Amino acid sequence: MTLDGTCPVCGHRTAQPNARFCDNCGASLPLGMEAQAGPTEGPPPPGGGSPPPEDGNSIPFEDRSLPFLERLARTAGLAFSDPAKLFSAIPRTEIGPPLLYGVLIGTVDVVFSVLWQMAFGSLAMLADSTNAEEFAISTGLYLVIIVASPLLVAIGMFISAGIYHLVLLLLGDGRRGFAVTFRAVSYGSTPQLLAVVPLCGAIAGGIWGIILVIIAASMGHGTEWWRALLAYFLPAILCCCLLAWALMSLGFLGALAG
Repeated sequence: MTLDGTCPVCGHRTAQPNARFCDNCGASLPLGMEAQAGPTEGPPPPGGGSPPPEDGNSIPFEDRSLPFLERLARTAGLAFSDPAKLFSAIPRTEIGPPLLYGVLIGTVDVVFSVLWQMAFGSLAMLADSTNAEEFAISTGLYLVIIVASPLLVAIGMFISAGIYHLVLLLLGDGRRGFAVTFRAVSYGSTPQLLAVVPLCGAIAGGIWGIILVIIAASMGHGTEWWRALLAYFLPAILCCCLLAWALMSLGFLGALAG
């Protein structure tokens, strides 16, 4: 079949776009009508992976038509049950909604972590009354942390998202902008709610949260998962390498001095 859709046998132009046979003479058209249209997809994204969504919003918390508590509950529920659906269409609009969500989740994490620390400290004080003064000082510091937790969480979110986005850009990703990375950090922090469970809750929530942030960044920017993973851990890897180099240098200088 020619590129203009004309049958090479009888010369009839087939009207059906996906025809495999000429509707006039019945000749086989192995290439079909799609040959005349050429490729419809553009080049793959430079970072690999699937093309990032440009429109739509799959995050219930940013749907202002819903009641606030329903938005919060739906978003948290999707983060735990179906993160692929939650992050299928991350918008790149204002960062106010994800900032509010992240501050709420992070504050819950800080408050419950501090409360559990205070509870365990109380048990230690009951076992050893000489620690009463030290316990009173630490309790005061804990209360200050609780009061300041929303501000501390907000600052931490901007620092974390800023570093993550910078590394993504250095790796050739992050092309949809800082707002998408910020949302990945914000909504990916949902498992921090597990801090309400003593001892293992904070650890499990922290690990799960890292996984969600990487999934969200990968889907939001349309990059491959290993790139999002590398960008997340690369700063820590570099810091460890610098620390190891510093310790080795100090040890070498100590050996020379000795």
